[in-house]
Amino acid sequence: MLPFHPDRTRIIFNASAKSVSVKLTNQSKTDPYLAQSWIEDKTGKKTREFISPLPPLLRLEPDEQAQVRLMAQQSLLQLPTDRETLFYYNMREIPPRAEQKNVMQIAMQSRLKLFWRPKAIELKEGQYVPLDKVVISRTASDLVLKNNSPYYITVGYNRHQWQNLIAGCGEPDG
Repeated sequence: MLPFHPDRTRIIFNASAKSVSVKLTNQSKTDPYLAQSWIEDKTGKKTREFISPLPPLLRLEPDEQAQVRLMAQQSLLQLPTDRETLFYYNMREIPPRAEQKNVMQIAMQSRLKLFWRPKAIELKEGQYVPLDKVVISRTASDLVLKNNSPYYITVGYNRHQWQNLIAGCGEPDG
């Protein structure tokens, strides 16, 4: 079991909010851990231009919970207003220094999809992403997903005979 556990598997950051919080839990019963956070754009490049995690480094004691606030920056106004923008929230758990010699320690890293959603396409509470603009077609050997919606679509399941289905995220206006 990994010592750190975020409270979700993806993050929707609505433009109407100034920040969104991610709760981290140290599930270790004995060891404190450091949590280092940063944001990457969809190409994997680190950025603080649009969204900044605060604090970028925090210490969690055993069984402790803490929140990292993802803060909107003014430059978000430069992003498209008619579709979502993809970022990644990264969190690295750093274990305490081992007291014994010749011990290998591993720092684990989690990466969550972070979707910036402009006001024009925000959904109301309980409302789901409309799928009427998502088209799945079949070729001789593939299934092809065409996403004409303003939302990223995550394909969570594809059967073994459809291995060539475009898995992952279907970009908006694909």
